[in-house]
Amino acid sequence: MIHVSGSGPDVVMVHGWGMHSGAWAGVATALAARYTVHRVDLPGHGADTRDRTWSLGAFADEVLASTPPADWIGWSLGSQVTLAAAQRAPEQVRRMILVGANPRFVAAPDWPDAMPERVFQAFREACVEDGEGVLERFVGLQALGAADPEATLRDMRRMLHGAPEPGYKALRAGLEILATTDLRELLPGLAQPTLWISGSADRVSPPAASRAAAGMMSNARFRAIEGAGHAPFVRHEREVTALLDEFLAGGAKDS
Repeated sequence: MIHVSGSGPDVVMVHGWGMHSGAWAGVATALAARYTVHRVDLPGHGADTRDRTWSLGAFADEVLASTPPADWIGWSLGSQVTLAAAQRAPEQVRRMILVGANPRFVAAPDWPDAMPERVFQAFREACVEDGEGVLERFVGLQALGAADPEATLRDMRRMLHGAPEPGYKALRAGLEILATTDLRELLPGLAQPTLWISGSADRVSPPAASRAAAGMMSNARFRAIEGAGHAPFVRHEREVTALLDEFLAGGAKDS
């Protein structure tokens, strides 16, 4: 499901795990003054009720089939969808902005800046028993470390409940993607100009991961939002929008 607003160059926005297109509401409204914004509800999320098991490639293909050539903005799981789409259809994904992104979300001996495997496994097991509860836990984790955790948690909960809960199969599929996907080898082959944005206090996807991933690409940059958590656009909307505008206009210097 795609929600279109504004006019101008095309921008596609892909939300994170367990969320929906409404996560982008504030930033999308700002961008719509200058761009045609295509906010995506991934299958099984938000207004898209197709609840079945999806792979990362299937998510990417669904968005590619429903959107024109554009600059893509992906958050968390949406960043991995964006990277997969960029590999599959480089002529359609012109530039990328990856927010709270990690090419490998679960830590490994050679990739420590990610969620510890035991923590992630606990989420997967909890999702089997209580999908709604694990979403609430994940929202709480995203607020940890933020400069204003209580306000961030309040806004994240409002965002979460702003649309129907994601389907159980889609929710589980998203966790499976995050648990098993490693896109590090993909990065050197992607030529699209790319901006990686992290909250400096992100406990879900540490900013060091985004910085390292940007360094693996030939045409990528990294910026950090001081005091922000995993969803920096929630409480730092102006700063994130300014970075998006700067990059989409052809700027965005390294941090």
